[in-house]
Amino acid sequence: MAITVNPLYTPNSIYRPNVFVAGQASANPLVLCRAEVYVDSNLEAVIQKAPYLEFGGTYFFKIDVSKVLKNKKAPLASNLTTIFGTGTGALNLPVNNANTDCHAKYFIIVTYFYRDPTTGLLTDLGVTDNSATYEAIIATRQTRDDMDLSSYLMSGAGFYPWLSNRPLDSSAQFNYISICEDENYFHTCIPYTSNCFEVNTYDINGTPIDRGLAAITPPTTTSPVTLGLGVPNLATQTYFDGAVNILDPNMAYYRVRVGFAIFAGTWNFGGRSVLLQFNLGECYANRAFRLHFMNRLGGAEAYTFNSRIAKEEVNKSDAAQKPQSWGFAVPPNTTFDKGKFKIQNTVFNQYRVEGKFYDENEAEYIKDLLSSPEVYWETAEGLVAVLVQDAVFTKSETETFTKLELTVVEANDISVQQM
Repeated sequence: MAITVNPLYTPNSIYRPNVFVAGQASANPLVLCRAEVYVDSNLEAVIQKAPYLEFGGTYFFKIDVSKVLKNKKAPLASNLTTIFGTGTGALNLPVNNANTDCHAKYFIIVTYFYRDPTTGLLTDLGVTDNSATYEAIIATRQTRDDMDLSSYLMSGAGFYPWLSNRPLDSSAQFNYISICEDENYFHTCIPYTSNCFEVNTYDINGTPIDRGLAAITPPTTTSPVTLGLGVPNLATQTYFDGAVNILDPNMAYYRVRVGFAIFAGTWNFGGRSVLLQFNLGECYANRAFRLHFMNRLGGAEAYTFNSRIAKEEVNKSDAAQKPQSWGFAVPPNTTFDKGKFKIQNTVFNQYRVEGKFYDENEAEYIKDLLSSPEVYWETAEGLVAVLVQDAVFTKSETETFTKLELTVVEANDISVQQM
């Protein structure tokens, strides 16, 4: 036989079973198989499995490679995931990143072994089975979700969703996003065969101002791509058709849509994604605390706390004690001798922040912030790694407005002297 069962979906979730079942007939009982796991063409692990089923002289082995994929793909403690740019991030710059660290192409090569009835040694059966290549991304799926992520592939005309839990409007064609003109914004999709995104600007009356098409390099796989769509990101964006002055003082909002363009004398654009409408709002330069975070679909998202910010420097330590340095019969002749002193002195910055009132629909994407494994604070110096302290998130409360209040801690402690 061969590989009899393969992962069900393309792309699959790295965080759900990525299971192969290998079956092989043998006159001698098979005792194990050896599966080489290749991720992005590199041998990353070898898994040995005993058979879980024997039927009519055929032995079946179940091989789940999910743990291998999770260990090799984002988020990783030592790296900035490419959904936030590259290097130190991509603040105030155009962003068009293929997120290969969030995507895996994988296959397995299986060999089988039996115990030689004469020598008792493990012996290679001499049969090798190769699986086809499959794809997975770092999006998570919940127990009651559809495990199939192909609905995010922007493969034809329509309104395919971005990798975001932001609520759609009643037509399921728009995401409405409030943004300040000095805020960066990264957003992630699976463009698949799409090759560009369209930007349209409008004045307060809805009259079109500018239009431009900017290129996306189709990844030819199910790899996600992150685009920089905030005003600072689009300010220096280049367009292969049209032009957009995103800093036009008459602009009240702008729309972005991923799609496919073909040249036939002029460029013809066909939209494929849900439309993002960015509504320009008031800036809060002195009290805005903007966080960029990885959402549960593995995409980039952002939220600004602008109601209240309290910055605190927190000091924590233990105390040690030692005898004073004088004899029991002689009174001390110094006043600075230590009896107790601080040890394990830890100092860090933390921020108590409060956001605006939100409704139940908005809660669907804001809640991802609390569980996000990778969060950054947007500062003038760049992205600063932070931790969001554990908290309870209220999604809705009857007849009550709900606000988000959190404690955010800088990921790196302040350096201080130690005893």
